[in-house]
Amino acid sequence: MKPGIHQALLRQNENWLLFTHPQEILQTQQLTEVLPALRYLETQVEKNGLHAVGFLSYEAAPAFDPALQALPAPGFPLLWFGLYPPPASVSLPALPPNLLNLRWKPDTSRRAYQNAIREVKKQIASGNTYQVNYTLVTPPVGCGLLAGTFRAWLLQSGQIKEQVLRVEDLPQCKTLYRINSIRRWQKVSLSPPPGEGEPLEPKSRPYLPAPPRGREER
Repeated sequence: MKPGIHQALLRQNENWLLFTHPQEILQTQQLTEVLPALRYLETQVEKNGLHAVGFLSYEAAPAFDPALQALPAPGFPLLWFGLYPPPASVSLPALPPNLLNLRWKPDTSRRAYQNAIREVKKQIASGNTYQVNYTLVTPPVGCGLLAGTFRAWLLQSGQIKEQVLRVEDLPQCKTLYRINSIRRWQKVSLSPPPGEGEPLEPKSRPYLPAPPRGREER
């Protein structure tokens, strides 16, 4: 089995299904075309027995409710689906021996993880948010941030990732840090709260000598 263009491989229980030779491909970068495309896909699946395989991006959320705002992702489809005939059941090639020796270790405790996910679900159920990135993020240098050697190392090692953050996003973060190569990680808080007409000033908390075990939530 060799993957090809416009092929899709999905797992169903213990089986792997390979979809090939799509009869039609739908994609759009226009919010107004998302719902009509989904209705068309539903019709093709129900009436013609085709299989719709693809994705909706997070940025497509405003198509369902204008209140669900999202940052634009230029050049990336809001919707991409192929309409396929029935798939073939396939077997995956054996993994290289060196991959079988990997020993993955979580960098957070099960209790901390469960507490974080419980809070995420609570915030979603309360209507305070519809999407949470359970990760640590830093604004891109283009936002006026200094690159920094420690920040660069954290990015290179995959401990943080770049994402545009707005002032109004900050109250949604469970934990805020400021970092540099000397003091490493320092917890900070917003003081005073946004909306009171005063500048935002970080209030330092105890110095953390090592990267935190948890993840930031948004």
